[in-house]
Amino acid sequence: MADLEGQHESDAPSIKSFLAPLVLDDAKVYDISYRLSEVFRDLARTGDGHFFPTPVTHLPSGKETGFYLAVDVGVTNLRVAFIELLGDSSGSPGNGSSSMPTAESYIAHNAIPKVWQRRVRRTLEKAWRIEEHLKEDPTEELFSWIGSCIADVVADELTSHSSEFPAELETGLSFSLPMKIVAITNDTVATLVSLAYSVKSLPNTRVAMGIIVGAGCNATVPMKLSDLHESKVRQIRSYNPDATEAIINTEWTLRGTETPLQELGVVTKWDVELDSKTHRPGFQPFEYMTGARYIGELVRIIVFDYFTNVAGISKQDLPQTLTEPYSLTTALVSDVIATSRSDITLASDLARSLPPPTSSSWSWTPESAVVMRATVSAVQTRSAALIAAASVGLLACNHEIKLSEKPGSTSGSPTSTQPTGQNPQDQPEAICPGSGWHSGPEELVVAYTGGIIQHYPNFKEMCQVYIDRLIMRGGPQEEGKSVFLREASDGSIIGAGVLAGMVSRK
Repeated sequence: MADLEGQHESDAPSIKSFLAPLVLDDAKVYDISYRLSEVFRDLARTGDGHFFPTPVTHLPSGKETGFYLAVDVGVTNLRVAFIELLGDSSGSPGNGSSSMPTAESYIAHNAIPKVWQRRVRRTLEKAWRIEEHLKEDPTEELFSWIGSCIADVVADELTSHSSEFPAELETGLSFSLPMKIVAITNDTVATLVSLAYSVKSLPNTRVAMGIIVGAGCNATVPMKLSDLHESKVRQIRSYNPDATEAIINTEWTLRGTETPLQELGVVTKWDVELDSKTHRPGFQPFEYMTGARYIGELVRIIVFDYFTNVAGISKQDLPQTLTEPYSLTTALVSDVIATSRSDITLASDLARSLPPPTSSSWSWTPESAVVMRATVSAVQTRSAALIAAASVGLLACNHEIKLSEKPGSTSGSPTSTQPTGQNPQDQPEAICPGSGWHSGPEELVVAYTGGIIQHYPNFKEMCQVYIDRLIMRGGPQEEGKSVFLREASDGSIIGAGVLAGMVSRK
């Protein structure tokens, strides 16, 4: 057929059948999660490029206070801000107030309520876009530019500071300015630490993991050093011989985690095509399916395949955005396609955003809009399922929850065993608390940030649904554990400040 003009929405099963390779049922998602938990455990115990401990060997107590400079060097933006940690003096939970919120009232909220956000105060925050030429120029040029931006914020603070300014400014990150560097971290660790500081005093609630789902994808988790290969913990023990735990940067999207996806037929021909045309084929197979840098391109590849090979539309008649690699951005997918309420409206929006060549006889119709909408939905749903499967698999690998090889069975070999021992809640050294939650079910919090999971329509909600289903299929969890996604808004910048406070108060 030359176009989709003669098709009707009743023909939608044709696109549904075409997209079937992207569909993951609950049983397969569970199998992925279980197998990933085993892969993660093996990667932690070997000396390869995954699961590296950071210098952070404890989470914040929630009592840290002070005034710090925080620097967040992101993929696309640089942010610099002064962070004031208020600890228990802010009227937040845990200061003896009779208005302590219950776990139930906390669970009812998606993000951290404002009363808990008052534990942190930000002043004089500035942001700059990191231009592409800075990434391509000599490294010294980038660092010099970052230093000048930091100096700009410090100068503004010096001008406006009403009291005596400290002689030595403690900061989460610095390059060449006369500052004492007390903490350097990555965005995922900062997200985990940021939310851990905010919810430290909430009843039966513990931040167990942090994830970034934005331009890239990564996860961090507190782990016992005994679960890691000796080569990975040697450096920590060289300066902290008594350390038993550390926050781990998993780098779970790198080569080495794709085996379960290949074995279970998750990798499609479209994924293979995208992977083969990246700068480093095979380098980040999981990220190619989940990261914002690639979601738009994956949608483009699939839609182009359908239009040309199923609908019979000539490449010359299609919008350039659908024929040129990486022309269809994830931002357009999120802002235009995923938010459109009707096929007629979407067709009109696509005609403006993705116009065909003036010489083309083809045009966007409600029927062709269905193809785009269905593809976006399928890619989004699979991505959310994979993020959920990996998150639950990582928690199982880390002894936080149990997954049986056969869902719901108690005879199978579980992927996790409950750690023993008990640690008081206010002891910062305990980042992997043992059992002892006897006043109600425990909520394990997965702190999240990143453009996809924060802003892509319904993405976070889909992830949570899949997490809930995975936990249910895994059977009853000890201590009634549940897993909830909680937003760590601006976690990267706040986390840098919290880490500075943790280190400077040792």
